[in-house]
Amino acid sequence: MSRLRALRLLTMARHFHRRGSLSKRVVFGVQFKTKFAGRLSGVRPMVLVKDVMSSKISYLEADRTVREAAEVMARADVGSVLIYGLGKLVGIVTERDIVRKIVAEGFDASKVKVSDIMSTPLITVGPSDTIEEASETMTTFKIRRLPVVEGGRVVGIISANDIAAHLAKEKNYEDIRLNAIARIPKGELPPPYG
Repeated sequence: MSRLRALRLLTMARHFHRRGSLSKRVVFGVQFKTKFAGRLSGVRPMVLVKDVMSSKISYLEADRTVREAAEVMARADVGSVLIYGLGKLVGIVTERDIVRKIVAEGFDASKVKVSDIMSTPLITVGPSDTIEEASETMTTFKIRRLPVVEGGRVVGIISANDIAAHLAKEKNYEDIRLNAIARIPKGELPPPYG
């Protein structure tokens, strides 16, 4: 990792305060206690990540190709794959990474390793963090997916779409913008929306 990237990560980590709630974030291998600065309208403060997250996780070794990552995502019907290297979790590759870093640049996905395009270090949340805290972390780091880690082990993944789907359901699917963000098929919406 370049010194510039490390400096940027540490600068972003300053957004997190050492005082505040008991929720934790791991940034660049350092654990920070955080205090959520803002509130999302319509979100109950006690909705936890574990209530909204998906336990459907896909993994791939760091020496595999981007094409293999895309095949794993397609087979598992997921939007990301967690990357392992030397027996530990080292990064994440998303559909967006593949489109922007491989397809748009004209690279051959069967010749590029996932370790070359993965996002690293991983920013994670815990299952007992609130979805407000997860949303704030996503906003701060401009990411859409967060691995959920408990006791050093990945137990799930939460995405911005998962949070939007929860909020849409909480509002009885009356907010068409949330329904669109959550990608809820019209046929799955209750009457009169579906």
